[in-house]
Amino acid sequence: AGGASGECLWPFSVAAHRIDQTPEKLLAALNAQQGNRAGEMMLRLLVLSIRIWRPEVIITDMDNYGPAALVDQAMRQAYTQAADPNSFPEQIEELGLKPWTVKKLYDLMSRPLKGVRTISLATTDSLPRIGDSARDLAGSAASLLYDGLDSQPTERSFGLRDSRLHDAESHLSLMQEINLAHGGTARRDLAPVSQTELNSLEERKKQAQLRRNLEALANADPKAVGGPDKLLAQLDSMLKKLPLDLGAPAAFAVASSFARAGHWPVARETFMLILERYPAHPLAVDACRWLIRYHSSSEARRRYELRQFVVTSEFKIQHANFDGPKDGPIRQTARNESTATETQTPVVTPEVRNWYQPALELESRLLAFGPLFMRDPALQFGLLSAKRSLGDAKPMQKWCEKFLADGGATNRDTWREITAAENWLTNRAQNSPRPVGMCRSTSKRPHLDGKLDDDCWTDARSMPLSGELGDAFAARALFAHDRDFLYIAVECKHPQGMQAPKVANRQRDMYLSGHDRVGIMLDLDRDFQTYYHLQIDQRGALAEDCWGDKTWNPKWFVAVDSTAAGWTAEVAIPLAELTADLIVVGKTWACNVVRVAPGKGIMSWSRPADVDPRPEGMGLLMFTEEKK
Repeated sequence: AGGASGECLWPFSVAAHRIDQTPEKLLAALNAQQGNRAGEMMLRLLVLSIRIWRPEVIITDMDNYGPAALVDQAMRQAYTQAADPNSFPEQIEELGLKPWTVKKLYDLMSRPLKGVRTISLATTDSLPRIGDSARDLAGSAASLLYDGLDSQPTERSFGLRDSRLHDAESHLSLMQEINLAHGGTARRDLAPVSQTELNSLEERKKQAQLRRNLEALANADPKAVGGPDKLLAQLDSMLKKLPLDLGAPAAFAVASSFARAGHWPVARETFMLILERYPAHPLAVDACRWLIRYHSSSEARRRYELRQFVVTSEFKIQHANFDGPKDGPIRQTARNESTATETQTPVVTPEVRNWYQPALELESRLLAFGPLFMRDPALQFGLLSAKRSLGDAKPMQKWCEKFLADGGATNRDTWREITAAENWLTNRAQNSPRPVGMCRSTSKRPHLDGKLDDDCWTDARSMPLSGELGDAFAARALFAHDRDFLYIAVECKHPQGMQAPKVANRQRDMYLSGHDRVGIMLDLDRDFQTYYHLQIDQRGALAEDCWGDKTWNPKWFVAVDSTAAGWTAEVAIPLAELTADLIVVGKTWACNVVRVAPGKGIMSWSRPADVDPRPEGMGLLMFTEEKK
């Protein structure tokens, strides 16, 4: 599971904003950390590892960019130098090692390439002496490095890069012409397989086939297999045939796959199935966590209101707040009331209660696993946010006071700051422990041209971004709103030579990595778990997701203006895309604005922040009246 790489390469840490750079730029950055000797040090460690472990075949990851590409280039040199007694002779003289000649060098490829001799191996074939496939057998280890079934492919392709065997290009397997004697350094003596073991292996093969059928269901569109109810019925039938040790992980993998694909109600039913069928399995804890996050999320609730999911007949929630037709334009029913404030008790309809109540009912289920799980602040904020959405804010206040009084929470703990900020919202005698931004109401809509010369931006309070970059990369964000739209502006400076041409044709969820970009996170209920995420880069390319689900495709409008000195963007997103609740004076969302300048660094309005979203790093965004 990547152990050899971890052993060799731990001294060469790479910042997240550099992962899309070329190997040459990466090496230059590492040289700055390692006294201009990073290349030599990396090569020395790789040669040492080869001479210690003496592999017959080496496999590296193939890539054109990032750390994998750099390691691939270094390993090709180590492949040659490990056999040379004049390379790093101290390893031979002082450590007693010997030069070692590797027989074959392969690259692990995402797909076969033309002109490269490729060996393809099916990872789902049952192994004769094990019963399970290589993919199933390695699943636990692979899950430590990768997330979910879809990141563990059913086929692996290996391209031959170099060989010291004369006919390696004709080989059909990685270990062809590699003779490892039983009982030797790399091979165990294998006892004969008994009839009882053969019978057991046959049963395991059948179970492995069932698991593969489950995986096929996980990757299916519920509509394509007759609807979610039929899909869930098939899933339940298959799970009945699997033992506990296989059934629970298989069901959890399927549920997680549904969640990532944006089939959230189907994922909900599958996670609930895990709780019913495997109530004491350790994965039931993670199922509970997902369900609590889902049912405490106002963002997920709004997506359900807008009919953005394929739902099951068992999951019947009707929402009276929304009058938009299923296939027509979105129409917002909620309107801002100047006399309303957030301190007023929200109106809790039966539909709203039906959405949040399941999260509260799971609290006792999770508590049965022990109080340790209930002490998790991230989980508590979800539960307490659900209670607040149901009109009961007192539990949040009491929990925050108790958590802050607990000596186990350090002064610099992020969740302690978040908790203190919740207390600050009810008593603002001192400064907020988290950044606070203002979103003013405006009576004049901005003209979206990427130029921040409208009245609403003149009146807006600037939210500066900070980080390791200097004034040459100064950046700020501005927020405003009216009864129909949320308006956002970002302004990013950069040195000469970094300007990029605009995209000619915008598409959904464009590839933004490698470009100067800004991500805007909006968490409407301050659970610091689920959020909307809008991204814009310097070319005007866009991407959006909700809680990691890229199938969320809101209607929003963006204009970008780019110059040699920097770029600006203006955004208008209909409030109806985000919420049906009133936007009132004092309303507060959690929010962050993060800029990623590839190869340069990261800037953000609130911290912690990284290339990937950090919801716990969000600050507070307060809605205020128009400036008089």
